[in-house]
Amino acid sequence: MEAHRAKLAGDLEPKAAPDTRTGAVVERAITSSIPGSLVKQHAASLKAVNSDGSSTRTSCARSVAGAEKLRVPDLPEEACKGPFECPLCFVTIEASTTASWVKHVYGGLRPYVCLSADCAGPDRDKQYWWHVGRHQRELSLFALPSIERKEDKSKMSSDTPTTGPAYYARPYALGTPPRGTSQGAPFTVAFAICRQHLGALCSDQHVLCRAAAMAPSSAVFGALLALARVVRASQPGAVEPVAAPMRDLSWGQLNFLHTTDTHGWLGGHLQEPQYSADWGDYVSFSHHMRKRADNAGADLLVIDTGDRIEGNGLYDASVPKGRFQYDIFAQQNIDVLTIGNHELYKAYSAACEHNTTLPHFKDAYIASNVNYTDPDTGKSEALAQRYRKFKTKNLGLNVVAFGFLFDFTGNANNTIVQPVEETIKELWFQRAMREKPDLFLVIGHVGLRMPEFRAIFTALRKQNWHIPIVFFGGHAHVRDALSYDSQSFAMASGRYLETIGWMSIDGIKPNRKYMDNNLLGMYYHTGLNKSTFPTKQGKHVSNMIAKARNQMRLDDRHGCAPRDLWMNRAEYPSNASIYSWLQNEVLPDVIVNVTRREKARLAILNTGGVRFDIFKGPFTRDNTFTVSPFANSFKFVPDVPYSVAQKVLGILNSADKQMFAPSPATVDEPSLELRSVPEPRPMSRQGSAPDLIAGYTTKDDIGDDGDDTVHEPLTFHHVPNCIQSEIAFPKSGDPDTVDLVFVDFIQPWIVPALKFSGGDFGDGDVQVYMEETLTHKLGEWIEGNWKGDC
Repeated sequence: MEAHRAKLAGDLEPKAAPDTRTGAVVERAITSSIPGSLVKQHAASLKAVNSDGSSTRTSCARSVAGAEKLRVPDLPEEACKGPFECPLCFVTIEASTTASWVKHVYGGLRPYVCLSADCAGPDRDKQYWWHVGRHQRELSLFALPSIERKEDKSKMSSDTPTTGPAYYARPYALGTPPRGTSQGAPFTVAFAICRQHLGALCSDQHVLCRAAAMAPSSAVFGALLALARVVRASQPGAVEPVAAPMRDLSWGQLNFLHTTDTHGWLGGHLQEPQYSADWGDYVSFSHHMRKRADNAGADLLVIDTGDRIEGNGLYDASVPKGRFQYDIFAQQNIDVLTIGNHELYKAYSAACEHNTTLPHFKDAYIASNVNYTDPDTGKSEALAQRYRKFKTKNLGLNVVAFGFLFDFTGNANNTIVQPVEETIKELWFQRAMREKPDLFLVIGHVGLRMPEFRAIFTALRKQNWHIPIVFFGGHAHVRDALSYDSQSFAMASGRYLETIGWMSIDGIKPNRKYMDNNLLGMYYHTGLNKSTFPTKQGKHVSNMIAKARNQMRLDDRHGCAPRDLWMNRAEYPSNASIYSWLQNEVLPDVIVNVTRREKARLAILNTGGVRFDIFKGPFTRDNTFTVSPFANSFKFVPDVPYSVAQKVLGILNSADKQMFAPSPATVDEPSLELRSVPEPRPMSRQGSAPDLIAGYTTKDDIGDDGDDTVHEPLTFHHVPNCIQSEIAFPKSGDPDTVDLVFVDFIQPWIVPALKFSGGDFGDGDVQVYMEETLTHKLGEWIEGNWKGDC
């Protein structure tokens, strides 16, 4: 120890050396010391240096220890006598228990020592402490094995691991165990390791990542996620989740989890690593978050705002539709939910909502402006309760909740949707808004920037100038947030189970995060790992999904996509546009009426009917439903003068885009700049920060820090309302007349467009062209044209 002090005394001043990789002068003090827990005579004196700059003075100690030796040493015997000199940092401390000793060692040693046995010159700059990689490669930190505190072993719960790392992807403050860790529970700590050893830490050496203190000052990152070992998605065949820089969730007195527009994607995104968690994972996640809220004495409410059906094989491939999906969705414990427009398109799905979903969720279901007509009595009554009053579990907050649908007019005849402006004038609403709760909660299948929410806010605020109002919306398929005034807050949480919304309220201060539906992100936010995270109920739900998918043969391969085809990520027209592919390759082959095969025809398809991208690789039965889920047949007007028919497309594309999509297209919403890509790019080892995985980068009215996962932004491109294929046209010149073919969904706009074009046609002139749906014909085309191995 004395020899070591003497050595340090001879070289206390850091030497300045230019770093050729950054051009910056990096201060360093290099010793040949190692952790005292490994070899006593090499104990290092580690002097912390506080710096707000981009460079940091660091004692980068050479280590001769292997991973199996990296444990905190026993509490020194002299500790029982009072304050003593720490043999690791040579500072007089007081630590009378193993817990306080471990905390000191972790807090004092962790930021400064490279624990690699072969380290000769680790990086000296904060910028090079950015380390992230793809799964098992290019990782940055080394994790100590768990330290089991003998005196607390009896207090550990049965499901707490006693050996091995307890937390794989959970960064935390220096010297403290992960949030949510009981005082006696074992935990793993991440120690710094230099950049030269990234390459060695692959395949078998999986590590934790800690980067909160190392990020550039402009970034507000919680950490860089890294896998401790390969993490598999819950669904068979799904791609592995990927690690990325994370932002923490802010907790308040009242907290919310929010889903919307899931459209049957309960199995997660099997081809997209950022969104590959399934509904069972979400069930486990919400369970842990509720438990954490209970432990903190806070409250957590789980919300869903409709459009739970149509858009994925899990719903659309079964006979009858939703045979499995309704039961799977109902496994989640949801506190407040309402209906979407997709539940109302068909009389069958509206009946399922009334007869299946409503009985399961009972008082949690609110339908403020939707009625259902009983098929036996013909009587129209509220689909569910108009509003709900309740107290929160832990704080006893009084909440008055509403559940609205936007002014939808395409509903089946067994339902009635009352316009919002009329609804808020009714006596029941006038009474409800005169309640004096702690909070008004308005959930709705309504875009945040649509007039319906503004009307509800105006009515509530006029009567209650001081009561906070929280809105949860949907329908627009975007991540978005805004405030109507200083005591109101509104949030929308994306689509397709890509996003789980998080809102916290502390007093009148709200906060929001858009969480990627990523298993690693769930580990991060709960402080758990692949062993401790799954709950019995969550695993049961994942198994339900897997069995349903297997029974419907959703993974049966139709073909192999030769390239990625994008809805909005590629320009139209282009070789990478899914609409160009449909227009030039698919429609000319499949739009055929055998009795009119030789007749020239124009085939029109609304782009809103195409619901998802195609990724290079296997194209399965499930993909036919994700791309084209709707049971729309093809109709036509025969023998239309070409001079009239050729004008129709231009008229359709000059109209409001919202008219041609079952749900609004995401590209026109200002709050969404991009969506994910299927393959992440690995980090470049030469840069000062990791490459980001492409995904959502949201800019809402609150700011640009809403996404819990930091992504590389992409650019979206505009697409028209409709596309058109010319089929069986003469080799030269134009035909005199054509058959005008279109999907039946857009008939209400085709007939007026023909009249605007100078034609004399009405609904009576429309005939069935072919019975098969686009979904069916798409599967046939791929089987015939995309053969081969992937």
